[in-house]
Amino acid sequence: MTEFITTEKAAEMLGVGTRTVYNYINGGQLRAVKIGKAFRIKPEDLEAFTRKGTEPNYMRKLEK
Repeated sequence: MTEFITTEKAAEMLGVGTRTVYNYINGGQLRAVKIGKAFRIKPEDLEAFTRKGTEPNYMRKLEK
């Protein structure tokens, strides 16, 4: 069974607020699955996110 991280735990691990984690998810920067009403994050997706950085998507679009 796959282990998942809650948005609260991800926020704690990243040193940001839960609203910021939701913004990353809704912005497509952080992959997550929705289980019921709550988002859950796979540990490998959180690791990939931290390696990639948090550059906003709109900045990438401006560079093209």
